[in-house]
Amino acid sequence: MKTIYILLLPIIVLLVLIGLNYRQIISAWMIHAETSRLEKSAMDAPEEFQTRTAGGKFSGREPNNGVRGS
Repeated sequence: MKTIYILLLPIIVLLVLIGLNYRQIISAWMIHAETSRLEKSAMDAPEEFQTRTAGGKFSGREPNNGVRGS
């Protein structure tokens, strides 16, 4: 009987933790799914609708390398 309790204890703890954090788990899954969908949509978009910078690729930085006021 003790072995059953010992085996069930980690499963119960896991279910409690999942139950307490279900909103974070769902939101992380939704963010991942939406990011994937947007990436696929951007890849399938015609070239005339794709935004490009003067250099041809977006580096993710501001033109002055992120330094403001210079």
